[in-house]
Amino acid sequence: MLLMQVGDISRRITRLEDMVSTVQETLNNMQKENNTSKSKLVNLPSPASTHEELDATLGSLTDDVIAALGRHITKDSFRSTVREFIKSFMKKSVAETFSWSGLGYGRRHIKLAFRDHKIYTVLTSKWY
Repeated sequence: MLLMQVGDISRRITRLEDMVSTVQETLNNMQKENNTSKSKLVNLPSPASTHEELDATLGSLTDDVIAALGRHITKDSFRSTVREFIKSFMKKSVAETFSWSGLGYGRRHIKLAFRDHKIYTVLTSKWY
């Protein structure tokens, strides 16, 4: 009787090992697919040096390109992701013309409001 129990336990262990192996293969395949999709480069023009170039670039984007771009530039922190996203669209000289609200010192309107610009909409859209 003890010998039958040992044989039954041995078969169950073998089945469990097979199941674990199958799950590991599936996870490895999923990771490979994920890495492949992340490695696809998004073809964006070089960062805009003028507001006209920025508007043209933003106007030509499709949802698929935005999603691919979001997967491509995701960084370790939210702040670094946003910075990298903005750098991919505009040069520093253009970025310096924006502030969150458009207000400068003394609450005067001296810059463009980032929150009202189309790039904000693109930045906050779904990236997956």
